[in-house]
Amino acid sequence: MSVRIEDFTTEVRRWIGRPFLHQGRTWDGVDCIGLAVAVCKNCGLVAPDFDTGIYGRMPANDMLQRRIADHCEPLPTARAGSLVVIRWSREASHVALCLGDTIVHSHERMGGVIEHGYRGRWIRMTSSVWALPGLAYV
Repeated sequence: MSVRIEDFTTEVRRWIGRPFLHQGRTWDGVDCIGLAVAVCKNCGLVAPDFDTGIYGRMPANDMLQRRIADHCEPLPTARAGSLVVIRWSREASHVALCLGDTIVHSHERMGGVIEHGYRGRWIRMTSSVWALPGLAYV
């Protein structure tokens, strides 16, 4: 079974405005990977062991990117429905869901889930891009 991009986009945008909560996975609060996990779970896209488990504020040793690589296929560039891994400093430590020209992510300083353009510094800070299993990329 595959999920249409339109249905995925609808589910992602439902989360905009939800509060930030470190290690959160519910409507009451999510962090960046928590948003991806919750959206993918609601869409039936990933295996139960996709969740990264317990981690610090800044995942160390590229743990986040390695965990994603266990479940997703790399893409050369971001497109609607892809998971974008962001490098805040030296290591990949943040994720966003790409909806084409925008990304949606839970941002601690902004207080929760936001959507904004995917251009400029966001593209430069992108460490890798991944296709989510079960999403119909057409």
